[in-house]
Amino acid sequence: MTVACVRPVASLRFDPDFQQSADRRLVFIRFAGVPLFWRVDPDVLARSVGRDPDYDRDNPSACGVVWSFGESNLTNAIADIKAEHRGRYNEVAALLSRAEARVALTSPSVDLRICIGLMVDVGAAKDPTTASLAADTRRLLEETF
Repeated sequence: MTVACVRPVASLRFDPDFQQSADRRLVFIRFAGVPLFWRVDPDVLARSVGRDPDYDRDNPSACGVVWSFGESNLTNAIADIKAEHRGRYNEVAALLSRAEARVALTSPSVDLRICIGLMVDVGAAKDPTTASLAADTRRLLEETF
């Protein structure tokens, strides 16, 4: 795999919205041994599509089913921590709301650290293979707040 030449790959996922698309893939790459904030998300489009960001977005036949909701929740928690660290509080609220809706969770707390912590717990419970990422995310959460 070419991306493994950059650094060992900890996770390689393909957005389910485009998994069956003939002309598009949205890839999420997390490398091992680097800060959790460092992630690469290339959106690969066939030349014939041009750079249309909406290509196949509403095409049900482009959708696939292979997806780790647990890892997705954890990466959303990481994005929340990053947005909070940068003082982007509206972004934090939007990310957290979207993540909570995806897993039908409403946090009983307004404390951001507690809300993100719940998302970490839900992510780890949804996919036990994410235990290491969950532990790293929990550590990042504790270090940041």
